[in-house]
Amino acid sequence: MKLYQTLARQNPDAFQPELAGSLATLGRVIEALQRPAEALSCYHEDIRLLQSHFLALPAAHARVMEALVDDYEQLATALNQPPDESWLTPILSRLKCRRWGE
Repeated sequence: MKLYQTLARQNPDAFQPELAGSLATLGRVIEALQRPAEALSCYHEDIRLLQSHFLALPAAHARVMEALVDDYEQLATALNQPPDESWLTPILSRLKCRRWGE
């Protein structure tokens, strides 16, 4: 993952989506290890990293973003933490997803 982090700093357009994918996998592993707060933080970072790419090219990143948002929503709900809608609103509107809580 350090390699993706280094590459993403040097060329964000090319490597941030790959870094987000790696962090998503890490989040799932951490969640399976019963460390949900850390996993939620990983999912949050994943979405943040992929957000600009998704908003610029939604069709290219929609499947991954939808999975990340679902993982984030499910874990936030399990932790009794309301999802942070302020930064998710543009993503959700592009995904044409259901709204939080519906």
